Amino acid sequence: MTARQRVAILISGRGSNMSALIAAAKARDYPAEIVGVFSNDPGAPGLAIAAADGIATAALAHRDYSSKAAFEAAMTAIFEGWQADIVALAGFMRLLSPEFCTRWAGRLINIHPSLLPRHKGLHTHEQALADGATEHGCTVHFVTPGMDEGPTIAQASVPVLAGDTPDLLAARVLVEEHKLYPRALAMVASSLAGTAPLVRRLTAADTAAYRDIRLEALRNAPTAFGASHETESTRELAAFEDTVTRNYIAGAWLGGALVGTAGFHRLDATKVAHRGNIWGVYVRPEARGHGVARALIADALAFARTQVEQVHLCVVTDNAPALRLYEHLGFVSYGIEPRSLLVDGRYLDEHMMVLRFD
Repeated sequence: MTARQRVAILISGRGSNMSALIAAAKARDYPAEIVGVFSNDPGAPGLAIAAADGIATAALAHRDYSSKAAFEAAMTAIFEGWQADIVALAGFMRLLSPEFCTRWAGRLINIHPSLLPRHKGLHTHEQALADGATEHGCTVHFVTPGMDEGPTIAQASVPVLAGDTPDLLAARVLVEEHKLYPRALAMVASSLAGTAPLVRRLTAADTAAYRDIRLEALRNAPTAFGASHETESTRELAAFEDTVTRNYIAGAWLGGALVGTAGFHRLDATKVAHRGNIWGVYVRPEARGHGVARALIADALAFARTQVEQVHLCVVTDNAPALRLYEHLGFVSYGIEPRSLLVDGRYLDEHMMVLRFD
């Protein structure tokens, strides 16, 4: 069995989501173990709850430190003593510095009671009701220096009902939080352990990693793409950032590395706005056999369903594995475009494929 990822939980109060994580981690097949609970309040009720479960606890009052940097350094020393792989915030009511976020990048997660990017900050249930939202929920996301701006890991939603008050809505969302957070933590832990991919939308912060894998794909699989390595390698990093921010690009992560991508683009012109394209699908060789390609395309299609009525893609006729995968996902070939690509003096035909959502 793969070693479980070691998790430190941060709380400021009782930490009801902490209890949900502790309960989930008791399962033998759960990919993470809770090795410690930390609070910035020595009197936090959650510390006693964790200790009763035999979990190590520690508390440092942030007011006792001359600076945020000093407090975070002391906090990090505790996590390192626990040999923590992941830090999970569960009602930790302190903003973390950019330096701390960078130190734990890709391993620092939080749960927020709204469907981000909607309703950031505090009083989210009041915000949702004031906005007339018909749907509300919760989001588990990676923590980055910007408040509630990190990449989404998973979300769960509830309907906003007639007569809802902030307390009623909060209670229904909390039920979903207790289910969502353990599931999302398991996703992160499995990804870091290299046993299952974590798929999420790429953001501007992922630009450098995206450029690297994009150029690798064009270099190693030139017949799979219309673009060329020669041309793409001359583009500035800012151009790749523009590609990431303008398109929906799903990225798969294993062992902390970006190992695959799949893009979706909706066509702009009015008469074809009901259509979109899947493009840029690539999985690094070392990650193949883990279901990465299927997970990437499924994620891109889930987003596409919210945008268009049908999705198109092209596959070189001699790429039998890709053709089988797309057919299994429901795509059908509606023709072959002869001499679609010219690569190193060789003409290649492509299957034209479509998946209709209606």
